[in-house]
Amino acid sequence: MFSGLNTEAYDRDYSDRELLRRIGRYFARDRRRLTWAVVLIVALAVVTAFQPLIVAEGINQLDQNPSTVLLVGLVVLSLATGLFIWGANWIRRRLLVRLTGTVMSDLRLDAFDSVINQDMSFFDQYRSGRIISRITTDTQEFSQVVVLVTDIVSQMLSVVILAVILWTISWQLTIALIIFAVVIVVLA
Repeated sequence: MFSGLNTEAYDRDYSDRELLRRIGRYFARDRRRLTWAVVLIVALAVVTAFQPLIVAEGINQLDQNPSTVLLVGLVVLSLATGLFIWGANWIRRRLLVRLTGTVMSDLRLDAFDSVINQDMSFFDQYRSGRIISRITTDTQEFSQVVVLVTDIVSQMLSVVILAVILWTISWQLTIALIIFAVVIVVLA
């Protein structure tokens, strides 16, 4: 990853805000897919966070009232939750692949148009093959970054939901868990 992101003399410097604004315009062209992807990211985070709670509560209920019907219900609910997570993840990935594919195509077309509109002296200074390679690899890396960012956002949202729920169960345990997690992250 980031193999094509080496700086070149023709690179321009943009602020993060300017880059996000420019990238946002590409994503805004397909608002429907973007909206559904965001909805699925939030839904996945919520269901993923509640899945272990469902199992824990089911086991507590089985401990207090052992019942085959309750056990079957817990298994079916766990299976349904797992299938929902799998299906929603598949749909989210499919939406993101199509969305980033469209954005990548638009980025490449705009970049190629920009290169074609350059003065001929530009190509005396920079080899055209290298420029085309740079456009291709940078847009591919961008696509991978978008997928990684959405995965991380979904997982972080699940962690926040679980932390809030854990806080309501035992704030002392939550603080201990957060401290332990920070130590692990620092050591990693």
